[in-house]
Amino acid sequence: MSKFSIHSQLLFAQNAITNALNQEVIKNLLAEYGYTEEKLREGLALYEEAQSLDIAKDKEYGDQYEATNELNLAKVEANREYMKHVKIARVALKDNRGAYESLQISGR
Repeated sequence: MSKFSIHSQLLFAQNAITNALNQEVIKNLLAEYGYTEEKLREGLALYEEAQSLDIAKDKEYGDQYEATNELNLAKVEANREYMKHVKIARVALKDNRGAYESLQISGR
């Protein structure tokens, strides 16, 4: 794995392709190695697709973190409600040890 992030690699690729397309000297030198303007434009299209996918990935990560936060808050609220009912059940079932133990509300 490279020490550079995907974002950094995409930025480098964008600069390289854009410079190659915009600078005739670079474009002509690359053409000698088979990198025609058509191939460079194909590379630019691949870059744009990769950039779009990277943006979508970042959005999905954000959505995932948000969903995790919502889940954690829901767990806290559910536990709060659960504990209210446990306290009521402890009082209501204090003389019914069987039910008390079945429900595992002893707090041990």
